[in-house]
Amino acid sequence: MPQDKPTVQHDQKAMEKFLKMETWDVKEVGEYISSLGFKDISEIFMAHKIDGSLLPSIGKAEMKEMGVKVVGDRLKFLKINNKNKVLARRVWRNKVIWEGEEFREGPCGDMLPFGFPYCCWTGVPDKYKVTNTKFTALMKTYHEDGYFPCLTDKTIQANNFDLTTVNDVDYSEEVLGACTCCDVAASKVMISTNRGEM
Repeated sequence: MPQDKPTVQHDQKAMEKFLKMETWDVKEVGEYISSLGFKDISEIFMAHKIDGSLLPSIGKAEMKEMGVKVVGDRLKFLKINNKNKVLARRVWRNKVIWEGEEFREGPCGDMLPFGFPYCCWTGVPDKYKVTNTKFTALMKTYHEDGYFPCLTDKTIQANNFDLTTVNDVDYSEEVLGACTCCDVAASKVMISTNRGEM
């Protein structure tokens, strides 16, 4: 009989457990390894001051360097610790570095709201989030038959950009024109990737 796939709730619990594990001190890591049936390895890890933040980085080479000589124990522990490695990579990928919303400067040096005096027509700003591997833009599209976006239905589209291919990011800002009361400054971001320029 096929096994059930892990549920979102199960995955979330595993993530919460791992995040707590990352804060463990050397003694707590030793107790954890000992509870898995590896008392000898536990003592070796404590002697080498392996805490929770270092645990996911332990591999075959580190085990040999620390003097874990029993091959069977080494392989069994690495099989268990590989799950911690997977969770560590997932935490790093999804860690939020920055998040914010679209900046929309209003007239008169931003003293008046964006879109003034027809503020309702502008709708709400887009939202952005940056993790270690991804840039996400939540962009809203309003129905064309509506005169007032804030009162009509809208669709929200999430645009995701892979940041693992980024080589360089350049930023430029346009200078306001002669009429500082009416003109609105604009900025431009150019992202260079190994596949070309975005």
